[in-house]
Amino acid sequence: MLPKKTRTKADLQAHAARIRQIGIEKGRLGGRVKGFITAATIEKRKEEAAVNSVLLSRAKEIAAAQLMPALGQQYIFKLEEEINDKGKIISREHVQVDDPSEIASALGFIAAGGVDPQGVYYYITTKEPDWRAAEAIFNRIFGKAREQVDVNVEHSFSLSSLLEARKQLELDRGDIAIQVSHTEIDPP
Repeated sequence: MLPKKTRTKADLQAHAARIRQIGIEKGRLGGRVKGFITAATIEKRKEEAAVNSVLLSRAKEIAAAQLMPALGQQYIFKLEEEINDKGKIISREHVQVDDPSEIASALGFIAAGGVDPQGVYYYITTKEPDWRAAEAIFNRIFGKAREQVDVNVEHSFSLSSLLEARKQLELDRGDIAIQVSHTEIDPP
């Protein structure tokens, strides 16, 4: 067999065929030869490597985005009003501020009372932390905690009494009573 770096697909296929034939001669069934990788697998691994490199380059941002719901979130909104010629408000809309420079200036206006020189009103609203997001993060870090459920249930009925009640119900409804033979299994 040729060294790994000089193997071609045809070489690998020929080697696989030889190994398969030897296996059949020895009474074993064939299968994929150890170390043989298909073209589809190679392509998939290249795509996974490309995705992983993008994710690793932005790992801090992704982690911060996952932490936001767990810690709670703050949003800055501005109140945009449309005013007619007579000075009456026609419409009012609450718009979330996304532009980083506008957020920086809005924080200054909020500290000073919430209104900028153009008369736009800014305010901050918050969203409570999501415990499920925090739980998911901790499960990834420390592993999922063991959860136990108590399955010991005490009952105050016996199977024979349930069977008798069923028979009586069928008789009361006028159904044909089903003959069931049973053995007493409940303790006295």
